[in-house]
Amino acid sequence: MMTYSNSKTKQRILDVAVTYFTLYGYEGTNLEDIGKALGLSRGPLYYYFKNKNDLYLAAIRYQMEISSQDLQRIYAEDLDVFSKICRDLAYCTSYRKINRDTDHNTGEGPTLEEIAKYSRHLFSLRKTALKTAQEQNEIRPDANLNEMTSFIYLYYYGIQGFNHENELYHMLDFNPNEQAMEIFRETFIAKYAVNPEKWLKKETDRSK
Repeated sequence: MMTYSNSKTKQRILDVAVTYFTLYGYEGTNLEDIGKALGLSRGPLYYYFKNKNDLYLAAIRYQMEISSQDLQRIYAEDLDVFSKICRDLAYCTSYRKINRDTDHNTGEGPTLEEIAKYSRHLFSLRKTALKTAQEQNEIRPDANLNEMTSFIYLYYYGIQGFNHENELYHMLDFNPNEQAMEIFRETFIAKYAVNPEKWLKKETDRSK
């Protein structure tokens, strides 16, 4: 993916564009509002982006690049694999994706090939972390890598789906995401850890 560090103005535009497209969708966003938020005229916007669709595509690719870098940092941290996975899930469920309403057939979004490449990269990142954890004796050597990775995605999409049920979400007097992370961690450790008691005791000690 391309980077945008060569132009602070372009990056500022993309940062604001990601926010607007995420909040209001493609149809509900216009370049004038983005320009006003930045204190810019239409000139700089059209200098970097030929039209709204061009900016939308760039904003999606920018967000994909940033999230990819953030997740790589998470998995590079000096933490046990269970904490890394929970940080991964917390990060990925903390925002609504800009391309949630993308129609790949109209050109209002990245190509399916781009999305597939990005998805494969994140899948590989998670699977590699699990494989390393097996080699470091955190995860049972007989645990299936594809099964564990699929388990992560099942929780991720479940949390995302729950978050989108706004009426139910606001009826609760607790944070369902935090509870989901706790349930996931305990279940994942119990099912796959070499020494579940060790990791679950750490979690209990940390909560005291």
